Amino acid sequence: MQKLPFLLLLLFIATVGFSQKVDVKYDKKLDFSLYKTFSVGEGEIFTPEGERKFKEEELKSWIREALVQELKAKGLTPVDTNADLHIDFVAGALQQTQFEDWGPMGYSQSPDPMGQGSSRTWSAEYSQGSMFLDFIDTKVNKVVWNATATVNLTEEQNIDRLINEIVAKSLRKFPVKSKKKK
Repeated sequence: MQKLPFLLLLLFIATVGFSQKVDVKYDKKLDFSLYKTFSVGEGEIFTPEGERKFKEEELKSWIREALVQELKAKGLTPVDTNADLHIDFVAGALQQTQFEDWGPMGYSQSPDPMGQGSSRTWSAEYSQGSMFLDFIDTKVNKVVWNATATVNLTEEQNIDRLINEIVAKSLRKFPVKSKKKK
């Protein structure tokens, strides 16, 4: 039973690199099937210059291409001007550090007020990537679909494939048809 907290700690550290969350918000009254055309903006990358593993234009290109492919598969047509929807995106990665204090036997914080005893503190450093997508109705200049994705990155990940997965998850329910009143 004493090994359980240690195993949970190892499991947490192992999953830090694989957790992925996508949160989607949209106008539930809107019939998205009415949108037929779209354009994708230039986008913005917020990863600090010294921490970038890829060129900014390369990342933007991957995101734009993933959006175009996903929306074309859903029946929308990309256009340069007069689009029904305009998609803006912001993406990047920042270094994160997580700290945890485990007390005696890994169950709680140390009862010793001086912090001596058998408590253990550990930290895990990881890179957290984020992508924000805003779908703007160009006729009313209003955001009608918003997706926020966060993922803990690892060195082994194929970033191009990861971008495709995140965009696909973000648009899984798109287009949403409004519920008709009976």
